[in-house]
Parts: sequence; structure tokens; C-alpha cells
Amino acid sequence: MRLLNWLSAVFFIGFIFTADTTAYALFEAGVDSYNIDFGFMNIGEVRELQEKGSYHNEINCRSDTGQAWYLKIQAVEPLTSGDDRIPYEDFKWAVIEVIDGDGVIYNKDMYNVFSDTPFLVYTSGPSDYTGAEVKVRFKYSLSIPRNQAAGNYRAVIRYTMTEVP
Repeated sequence: MRLLNWLSAVFFIGFIFTADTTAYALFEAGVDSYNIDFGFMNIGEVRELQEKGSYHNEINCRSDTGQAWYLKIQAVEPLTSGDDRIPYEDFKWAVIEVIDGDGVIYNKDMYNVFSDTPFLVYTSGPSDYTGAEVKVRFKYSLSIPRNQAAGNYRAVIRYTMTEVP
């Protein structure tokens, strides 16, 4: 009888340790290409980047939280080279398409001026909450203003995926 009580206690304690499992929701974004490189350009030149046919890079978003999520884009600062800057209005982005998503695309196929304030790009739809990957594809444009100083200009582009419960 003692052996049976002892086995019952071991089984019960084992059940307590194994019954409490933690489940984590999937909520992630990634980019397939980190570089937006226009190469060498001349004063007054305008160049589009769409190296993969109709687009340049794509942001891959996945969520299974059951909540609406949003993708935003911003330039943390203007393109800079030392003290020289290329104004925001000369650096633009456009959403070309969304693959495997049923949400809302804002300003599709239209160039938008970069800003240091995040700009709403995409709001998820009902089928986007299942954990399947949604691909948002972008292209970019840069024009070099007259009297712009020569240099190697850089900026940080931030893509932000957020959700509001």
C-alpha cells in the first residue's frame, strides 16, 4: 500500500511539473535586404531602386496573436554626409505589393517622402493573424538636388511592426 501511495505522489508531482507549459505567440518582422544603395549619382539625377524586378526589398511579417498589427516606415534622420544633408523630400519610398496578406495597403504604387515620423504602410487583415508570412514589397527613389555637396550619404531606415490590443 505504501508503494502505491508513493507512486501516486510521484505521478501527481510529475503531473504538476509537466502540466504547466508556456505557449508563446509568434510576432516578428524581418527584411530580406538591409542595403538600399543608389551607387554613384550626379547632381540633378533621379534614380529608382527596384533590383528585384518591380521592387527592391521586402519586409516579412508574421503574427498569430489574434490582434491587428501595423507596419510603419521612417527615416531616422535625413541622408547625411558629415554636415551635409539631402532633404527628406528628395528620398522616397513606395509599396508595390503585398503577398499573402488581406489587409489594407496605404498609398500603393505612390512615392511617399521619407520622414522622421513613422508612416503607416500596412494594416493587417483577418487572415494575417494565423502565423503565415505576409510580404510587403518596397521600391525607393532618390533625387540629387542642385548644389549638393559630393559625399557618401547614409541614413537609417526603420521598419516597425506593432500591434494594439
